[in-house]
Amino acid sequence: MSLGITNNDFASVLSDLGVTISYKALSRVVDGVYGSATDTYAAGANKTWVFLKRNSKLDLTKWGIFDVGDAYVFMTTSDSLSVGDRLTVNSETYEYSQSNDSVGRFVGGTAVYNYYTLTLVV
Repeated sequence: MSLGITNNDFASVLSDLGVTISYKALSRVVDGVYGSATDTYAAGANKTWVFLKRNSKLDLTKWGIFDVGDAYVFMTTSDSLSVGDRLTVNSETYEYSQSNDSVGRFVGGTAVYNYYTLTLVV
């Protein structure tokens, strides 16, 4: 039995709840001799993703969120975050780090959206 679910089903959620986020990808170059790392962030690129802060009034469990983070971001399956990437929303910067979680959500074996927990950068 087919559920008729596609990864485009998230598009209506994105159009209803999506906000513009400035996304900065991290590039890390590690010195081959000393092992020190140099981090550089790309220029901010605007993305439309669903963004929720932990104190959001929305019931996060309906999204399948049981992880604790300062904020959460949901995006299409064609987008993703790498460790160290940063998002800026309303002048607050959040980072996806090794201590955060990421999950791809599937319905009937079809990838529908990705979500990540984020940490507020102070």
